[in-house]
Amino acid sequence: MFNINFDLFYELNHGSTVSITHTNDRVDILQYLKEQKEANPNYTVLDIGFSANGWTRDYVTHTVDAVQHNMQNVKQFIGDANDLAVWHLVLTHVAEFGKFDFVNKIGR
Repeated sequence: MFNINFDLFYELNHGSTVSITHTNDRVDILQYLKEQKEANPNYTVLDIGFSANGWTRDYVTHTVDAVQHNMQNVKQFIGDANDLAVWHLVLTHVAEFGKFDFVNKIGR
């Protein structure tokens, strides 16, 4: 098994990684994402563990999740977030298309 650490997040994005555990914290983050997407329609949002609650659904462009979603225009990396093979797919994508602008991960 593979444990996600902050070195991996550095490889994935430009520094905007958050872990939200309280619903009230999401209001400011959602406003931030809205502003970023309005300013740059190509702004990318990776949600790790999206199916846990999907609160980024209006802005997400990529997911890492064991559950496949029926969402248009969202690139899905299907599999267990603790599986190294899934992260190989994500990092291959990053090598080709660049880092994500924002990464949300499941809070513990």
